[in-house]
Amino acid sequence: MLSLPIAVVSCLSVCLRYHPRPAASELNKPTTWSPDTKVYAYYSPAVLTKKKKQHFTPFKESKKYHSRHGMCENAARAEGVGPLIVSESFCACDRCLEFKYSECLVQVHVGVAKTVEVPRPKGKRSVVTQALALPIFAGGVEQGETWAVNAAAEARATEGAYWLARMLEKPYQNPQEFMNCGERFERGYYIAKIHWLRCVRRGVVRSYKEEKAVSYLSMNAVIRTDGPILLKKPPGGKRKGEVDLSSEEQTRIFNAA
Repeated sequence: MLSLPIAVVSCLSVCLRYHPRPAASELNKPTTWSPDTKVYAYYSPAVLTKKKKQHFTPFKESKKYHSRHGMCENAARAEGVGPLIVSESFCACDRCLEFKYSECLVQVHVGVAKTVEVPRPKGKRSVVTQALALPIFAGGVEQGETWAVNAAAEARATEGAYWLARMLEKPYQNPQEFMNCGERFERGYYIAKIHWLRCVRRGVVRSYKEEKAVSYLSMNAVIRTDGPILLKKPPGGKRKGEVDLSSEEQTRIFNAA
């Protein structure tokens, strides 16, 4: 049982007696995000005065943003780079509850969500190293699956921040160095033969067609989403040869990138 100082117990008793509910609920005054309950908590001086350890580098104006979401599903990137989606205030609109923060319905009140990075300081070891995470990830990729790939900076004007690739085989560790289409694949890299999927239509739903040329892909460039990318055939048998990428899947890719 938790033992509290007498002064603290007295203070909590007064709060519970004279302020049992928020004023808004007592007045039956429904307002946006009005609280209907109160929680009283006690923090000991030992907790409040304990020196904090700096595990990550704060982003610019971090004190201004009170709502933070760690949506990155790539464990190695989350540990090292620490990408976060932040906004000035918490929001519970329909879009934000679906984790689509960029489509927030009340941005005028909570501010525009943006992506920031809080990298781990140099010398601080991450829980999952990139060298260890890659073989584990590559071992879980299967033939026939589609995965998103980080696009090179100079190529992003074509299709955006990522491309899609369909695995023609299970990834393997390259036994010897070789060149393919001007790209060098070093010995020991995890690679696989793929077909690129070319984006033919952008929007809320993106549409793709599979190229027939065989290429090689370094698995280190793959965006490590929680499972392969899910594509659907267009409804009604239209747009033959195309597959669609939903807005939900697009959000999943961006959260993991």
